[in-house]
Amino acid sequence: MKVMGIDIGTTTISMVLTEADTGKMIARETVEHRSFLKSEIPEQKIQDPERIYEIVTELANRMEKEYGLPDGIDFTGQMHGMLYVDASGRAVSPLYTWQDGSGELLLENGESSVQLLKEVGAAASGYGIVTHFYLQKKGQIPGMESGEIR
Repeated sequence: MKVMGIDIGTTTISMVLTEADTGKMIARETVEHRSFLKSEIPEQKIQDPERIYEIVTELANRMEKEYGLPDGIDFTGQMHGMLYVDASGRAVSPLYTWQDGSGELLLENGESSVQLLKEVGAAASGYGIVTHFYLQKKGQIPGMESGEIR
């Protein structure tokens, strides 16, 4: 039985194909995805999810062509990364990485999202909930107005 492992990291995508019964590695590849996007807000650390998807698809197709379909696939990815998707699963935002610093930016009340959320539990800038809270307070969650995102 062949199992494919896919790691979508902050800077690279790594893919391995192993023989599950023996643990023998059949194939491996790591590619820098260079998906960081420029933002008008220096604290934002965002990436292009379509670029990442294209690279994962290309690597998987190449391995499938050479070694056949895997019997299973396992994914791992960036800790705390966050991506808004619509009802069909399509990305409607950039990928906010764990490095995103939006949570440190001051809101209208003079406090940051990190400061406000620490009142209800530990939270650090880069955690998805902190980035989401910041974007919600700034009215920057794509699709919220139209009901596309719930």
